[in-house]
Amino acid sequence: MATAFDYNGPVLANTCYVDGQLVARDVSMTLPEIAFETFDVNASGTVSLPVPTRTDDMEFAITKIGEDLGLLKLAGAADGAITIEARWAKDVHDRLGKAKTEGAKAFMRAIPKGFPGIELEPGEAAENEMTFAVLRYQLFINGVEYCCIDKLNHICRIKGKDFYQKVNPLI
Repeated sequence: MATAFDYNGPVLANTCYVDGQLVARDVSMTLPEIAFETFDVNASGTVSLPVPTRTDDMEFAITKIGEDLGLLKLAGAADGAITIEARWAKDVHDRLGKAKTEGAKAFMRAIPKGFPGIELEPGEAAENEMTFAVLRYQLFINGVEYCCIDKLNHICRIKGKDFYQKVNPLI
């Protein structure tokens, strides 16, 4: 039986925007992980089961080269949340070897966890990593929504399934 999935190639390029303004291009970014809180059930031992309406903290990280206005724009919201948009393109090959380029976008509402320490070394470009506490995270790949997690507004939608659909009317 032939495989029915595509083979993803490398990221070709990426960009990062803060409140609609370009702040970085071709940088290292780590999007949030979605980890559900769990509870234990005694069943011939212990089984930890996920609670899909409750997620652990989400974090976004970006490593930017140099000190510029983009870094300042990323760090400038220590008093409130900013809107971050990450975009990237990658090559994808189907099972017949036909290649196409796909795009992806991630939208986040986030608060910087601090201002990066700037490491200075002669002959080397400074790499500045910033981390953010993410309040809302929405991921689209090739135009399809994969997930939308909004911790403050009780939204948890993964692969089109709304985990709060039965909960919200009751609270």
